[in-house]
Amino acid sequence: MGKIQYILGTILTSLTMLALGMFAIPGITFGGTSSNTVVASVNVPLYCGISLSTNTISFGSVSPGSSVPTDVPVTDTNAAGNTQANVLIDGGNWISGSNNFGVGNTLWDSTTQTTYVGNVLTLTPINTEETLAASAGSNTLYFGLAVPASQAAGAYTQNIVIENSC
Repeated sequence: MGKIQYILGTILTSLTMLALGMFAIPGITFGGTSSNTVVASVNVPLYCGISLSTNTISFGSVSPGSSVPTDVPVTDTNAAGNTQANVLIDGGNWISGSNNFGVGNTLWDSTTQTTYVGNVLTLTPINTEETLAASAGSNTLYFGLAVPASQAAGAYTQNIVIENSC
């Protein structure tokens, strides 16, 4: 009986191997390897980062009719940007309660000045003509202030917007 079982086992094993080799099932391979390809995609947009050296500027105490030289620095860095950035700037009026004075009393310049000279800050964004290189390029803008004569006393604030545009 052992010899017959051996012969039957050998025949069944041979038939099974033959049958598995004859049938093709997609995605399944018998006794080998199989592979397929997946295509992945991503869109990496242009990115301008921004990091400012300070978020506050203090001109201190300035008397009416006096000015501060255009030498108060703010450094702008294209933090982790993957493309060149153009620097835009604008601001708002100076405000203290119900008192205010114009945005144009703030000047900015790309170089430090020993007197109150430079470009007039405006209510709408303007291109500073400064560009920052990709990946942490930086530059510094300098600010000055003139307080109008007869300006009411108060603690005035102004918002200045520095924008890296790409």
